[in-house]
Amino acid sequence: MIALLATVAWAGTEPAPKSSIAVGLRGATEAWSDPAIGQIYRSGTWMAGLGVVTRLGGWLAIDTEAMFRRLQSETTKLELVPLSVVVEVRRPMGAVEPFAGLGPTWTGFSEGGATGSTTPTPLVSGARLGLEARAGLRVDTGLVHAPMAPAQGGPVKAVELELMVGRRSELPGGDGFSLGAWRGGVGVLARF
Repeated sequence: MIALLATVAWAGTEPAPKSSIAVGLRGATEAWSDPAIGQIYRSGTWMAGLGVVTRLGGWLAIDTEAMFRRLQSETTKLELVPLSVVVEVRRPMGAVEPFAGLGPTWTGFSEGGATGSTTPTPLVSGARLGLEARAGLRVDTGLVHAPMAPAQGGPVKAVELELMVGRRSELPGGDGFSLGAWRGGVGVLARF
């Protein structure tokens, strides 16, 4: 009887998720809180970047992201480089993996004369520290199938589609741009 109960209990448990790393391309739209940016450039924009998700096994992951965008008016240009490291709690459920996370961000910026502008504008640059909260889903697209024995398969274990929403908030204090933003993004990741 005990052996039967142990067999049923063992069969009902899922194998522990293995550690893995996923690398991919991401795009995100941001809406900034700073009205001065909106008056000169616009109040939000689309950004492109790279993301690396390191799954630590179990329910934790670390999501590292770097994005870039250059905005240009007639006389000035603004370059933004948001970097973030978000610790996530995730719940693998078959092909779908919901996640939520929180972590620090560093948003570098520089503003200067626009390319081709005859009006020289002094260069202003700096960085803002903040905190980002995000949530979303990663879905295995099923494009990569496990090989049949005895084949070993390639290094890519899955191709995932990622959807996320988030909020980057700045730490209090400091002068200059307010680069806190609402964010929505999409990405395609290759999991190794």
